[in-house]
Parts: sequence; C-alpha cells; structure tokens
Amino acid sequence: MRERRRFQDKRSLARRAPVRTASETFLIVTEGETERFYFEELAKRLLLTTVDVQVVDPPVTDPIGLVQRAKELRSKRRAEASRNPIIVAFDNAWVVFDRERPGGERQGQANSAVDHARTANVECAQSDPSFEYWLILHHKFTTRPFFSAQEAEDHLREEHMPVYHKGGGLPVSLFDSVRTAVENANKCRKHRREAAVTNPSTDVDILVRKLDDSAPADRSLLKS
Repeated sequence: MRERRRFQDKRSLARRAPVRTASETFLIVTEGETERFYFEELAKRLLLTTVDVQVVDPPVTDPIGLVQRAKELRSKRRAEASRNPIIVAFDNAWVVFDRERPGGERQGQANSAVDHARTANVECAQSDPSFEYWLILHHKFTTRPFFSAQEAEDHLREEHMPVYHKGGGLPVSLFDSVRTAVENANKCRKHRREAAVTNPSTDVDILVRKLDDSAPADRSLLKS
C-alpha cells in the first residue's frame, strides 16, 4: 500500500510539474505597459511559456527601483524553488527602462541603476531616449537623435504606426520584423561606438537575442 501511494505521489507531482519549453528561464521587469505587452507577445511567438518567461510591470518606474524589484522577485522565486520542486528559479533577471531626455535627471538615475544592477547580477535593456526607438528600428535604420521620449514617440506615430498609443497594445504584425530590429540595433551600436554618442541607442536587442536563443529551434525568429 505504501509503495502504491509513493508511486501515485510521484505521478501526481509529474502531472503538476510546470511545462517548460526554454533552455533558460527569464524574469523581465519593465517600466511600462507597452514594454510588458511587447515581451509577453514575443514570448508567445517563441513558444515560451509563463514558466519560461515572467514579465512584470511594477508600480515603480525609476531605473533603480526597477532593479531593486527585480532583485526582490528573483530572491523570492529562488526561495520558493528551494521549498517546492515544481517551482523553477530564474536563470536570468532583466530590467527594461528608458534613459529619456539627454542631460536630464533620469540619465543620472539610469547610470546609477546600471552600476547597481551590475553588482546584483541583473541585466539592463535600456533605450535612449525611450523604448519607442526600439520600435522604430522594426521599420527602418536611423541614427538621427531624439531629444526626448516624446519626440521619439511622435516620430513613431507620424512615420510608422499612426494608431500607436503609449501604454497600449501593439500590432501583431510588428513581430514579423523582429529580425530587422535586431539587425538595425546592432548597426546603431556600431555607429554609437564610432561616433562616441549614446543617443539614439538601445540594448533591447540583446535581451531579444537571449530569448530567441533559449526558444525551441523551430520557433526562432532570428535563425535562418
């Protein structure tokens, strides 16, 4: 009777075990709703489950606060995983935020957040001036400077996405151009190094590459 119960317990545990499709797990803490929607939709495209990728949009929006929240959530999940074998700890913790206006107070906060994140083993996917620049790169390559997040948002709306609303959803067709965006972001990074400028720039492509590498091979958006 005891052996049968042990077998039943193991079978029950197997039924309750979370479904994983990725080689690594990710915690992504975003500054806003648009970013959260983007990464949730990207995860679906890559056939990554909510066990593989958890995207969180907390009440805090300052870069240092986002890093701190990522640390807290990662530690909480690690503690839960140590007590419960069906819970999976995060292999990667990322924060996604905007640097905003060049020379503004936010730039100093972003620099401090990056330093804090480095010591905490948290990765930063920051955009200068904003996430909207990353969205623009889905449509074209440009290194024209944007002197505020609003300017980048206006350009995105006027040139590429007339119905774009910050904090709202995104057209699913946008994700057909993820490879283009990654390639354009890499070209921008080379330009940034050569010209010694930071605006415009984005590191969101690095996170996207990591997610794509972790996905099942037949769901990759970047591999031929």
